[in-house]
This record gives sequence, C-alpha cells and structure tokens, in this order.
Amino acid sequence: MIGIKLIPLKIVFCLTLVLILEPIVASSFGSVFAQTNGTSSEVINKVDKLPKTNNTTFSANGRISSLVYLTDVNKTSDLPSAKKNILSGDWNLKVARGLVSNFTVTFSEALDSGMRWHTHKFFNFKTGNNTMIRLTPDKSVFIPGTFDIKLNGTVVWNKIKTTAVILRANTIVLVTDKGAIGEHFRDQPIYGTVQSMKDEKGNEMK
Repeated sequence: MIGIKLIPLKIVFCLTLVLILEPIVASSFGSVFAQTNGTSSEVINKVDKLPKTNNTTFSANGRISSLVYLTDVNKTSDLPSAKKNILSGDWNLKVARGLVSNFTVTFSEALDSGMRWHTHKFFNFKTGNNTMIRLTPDKSVFIPGTFDIKLNGTVVWNKIKTTAVILRANTIVLVTDKGAIGEHFRDQPIYGTVQSMKDEKGNEMK
C-alpha cells in the first residue's frame, strides 16, 4: 500500500491506555474534594442544628491559615505533591443582639512557588432579614450570609453567598459559592483559627 505508514504497536498501546485511564484519573481528582467539601458540609449542618444559647452579643477575631490544592495543575490526586495556593491573613467579627455589625476577612494568597501573589478582602457582610446569630453551649456559631470580595483592592465579586462556622471558639471555616466565583478557590473551604472570643462585657470566653 503506497503512502500509508503503519503506526508502531507500542504507540497504539499507549494511546489506548491513555483513553482508558483518563476518565478514571479525572474521577479520582473530583472525589478527593467531593469528600473534603462533604465533610465541611456535614460539620456546618451539625452546628446549625445544635441547641442555641441566649448569647447574641459577642466578638471574635483570629487568623486565616489555609491551603488551596491545585491538583488540576500538575494532574495528581496526591495532595502533598500537588501545587498549592497559600492563604494567610486575619478576620474580625462583631455580633450585637443577634445581628452581625462587622465581619471582615483579609488575606494574601500566593502559589507555593512564590508566584502570583495577590490579596483578597471579604467585606460588607449581610445576613437574611430573619437571621439571628446565637452561640451554642460549646461556643460554636453558624453564620450564613453574603460578602462583597475585593481582589488586589478592586471589588470583583458582589453578594457572594458564604457560610462561616466557628467551632468551639477554636477554628473558623468559610465556604463560598463556587458557582459565583468560578474556580478561584477550587470549591475548597478556607480555614482559620480563633485567637479571641469575648462576651458582651468584654470578658474572654476562650
């Protein structure tokens, strides 16, 4: 047969193997973070259903210290070897008579290689009209609402649905609406710690 080159059997085998494994590998990437977000959702739901106290006036602040895993960049489901965005910053919260009077989250973000450094500010937090914020007996709290978000000082997202949960006055978890901000945080929660929580009289509760 003139003009037709036969493809080596080794190449055919490799191409077949890629076609077979591609959906399996893609599925494993998705399952890693489906499990992560599933765990966060379970925690959030449990806190929302806990009995509440009459403590509706308090303040809290702490640090943001989190990682966003970029498994799609170097195609791996192994989290330690995946590229990461490092998040570091602060957050502040004030609640008066069940209403959030101030809630801001500010942090820097950069690749673990030191590239793509930028800043975020979550501000202008709003809750629903009938939302009453109250601590649970173990000093946990469920705070649903919306943030406006700045990127490098410029507002790029408005009214982004976000659920914040403080757990036992020790940690904070922020879950943003993936559909509204795309893949910026890869549909992963933002984590932080609580450094202080004070009651209405300014007494430390931690």
